Amino acid sequence: MFLIGSVWVLPGGSGLSLDAAEDLSREVKRAIKNVLKEDPAKQNQGIQGLRQLGDRALRELRVWIARAEKSIERARKALEELEEGNPSRLEPVVDPAVRSFVLRKLEAGWEALREGDHKLARSLAQGLLALDPDSELLFDYRRLFLATEKRTLAKEVLEPLVEFREQIYEFGEDPHVSFRLKNHSDDLMMVMAKRGVLGTLQIQIDKRLLNGGFLRESQSIEIKTYNNLERLNLPKGKGYETDVRIPVDVEKDETTMVIRVQVVGRFRPSQWGVDGRNVNVSLELPETECWLVPRGEGKELALSPLKNLEVALFFRQIQRFFRAGQLAIWAAEDDPVLRERLVRVLVGSLPQLDQIGFPIANHLLLQATGVDRKVAVGREFWQKWLEDHGEELKSRSTKPIRLEFLNAKSD
Repeated sequence: MFLIGSVWVLPGGSGLSLDAAEDLSREVKRAIKNVLKEDPAKQNQGIQGLRQLGDRALRELRVWIARAEKSIERARKALEELEEGNPSRLEPVVDPAVRSFVLRKLEAGWEALREGDHKLARSLAQGLLALDPDSELLFDYRRLFLATEKRTLAKEVLEPLVEFREQIYEFGEDPHVSFRLKNHSDDLMMVMAKRGVLGTLQIQIDKRLLNGGFLRESQSIEIKTYNNLERLNLPKGKGYETDVRIPVDVEKDETTMVIRVQVVGRFRPSQWGVDGRNVNVSLELPETECWLVPRGEGKELALSPLKNLEVALFFRQIQRFFRAGQLAIWAAEDDPVLRERLVRVLVGSLPQLDQIGFPIANHLLLQATGVDRKVAVGREFWQKWLEDHGEELKSRSTKPIRLEFLNAKSD
């Protein structure tokens, strides 16, 4: 759900203009605005507000939605004509309700792409380009269309992947990334790699210290073929694989540090094509990551960081507490259920921690919750914060996009 101008657009729902809804009372409008927000707590607040208003809210909503649905139905008929192959009969899109309709379809296209339904996303993008060719949204339609083209190439023609050989490495070991190409097409694939270069990897190395310190390093590494081979021929169903070593320096006392290495990349040979056709499109490689820990801890610490955190608390092992807690935070970034459990374990541990242990738990909680580091915090603060925000933790993923490369423009 997103807001453009004064029109709220709901994925899978109608676009509804609150500003133009003259029959809505101020109280109903306020409640609806909360219902349309992405924050589950706000949505629940809006629902409760409408319930308190009772029959009056029901009457106003029925009138408002009925009026909007009439306009949406006109837009739906226009799209049906387009899908029947009669775009020449369509008039330019000028009706605000129709504009809300195309915005909804645009959002549906991006949602389909995120869910992996590339064909639906492509169909929606093509329909919007034909239905609304002179729109100021043309850039957005084209962006969706080009994104579906690249996803289709990556999934149905040539699939480039990168992944670490191990999830956990120990200090002294250099992580290795495997780069793979797989020909999904029915024809011969040809890849030309000048000087053996197949693309680039963007590396980000984050070092977290026991005292709460934080170091970040970035580098770029070329993906190269073995022996700088400049031509690859991949028959149907065949692939190619090469390794890239990522050097990681550990300069400080390794017992007071854990490291995360994040990698994204781009397949960008000098030329590639299939069945004699030059495609020559660069393809982005999905993000992958690994962790580095002190020698002797390796796999055990990584397999169940939350369990290790609780064990460290029981035995009062402060360094293990820090390392397991930091790995648990990284593991839980894109999993709201794990993050909520982690925060509860950390807050529950505060009464047991001394003046050395509390600052470590505090730094971990700041990362896990996103609370402003400038805010003065203490044991009582975290207990109150968890009471107020515990349910909210379960409902959202907060994994940040850390790599600047992810925001770079595509070719």
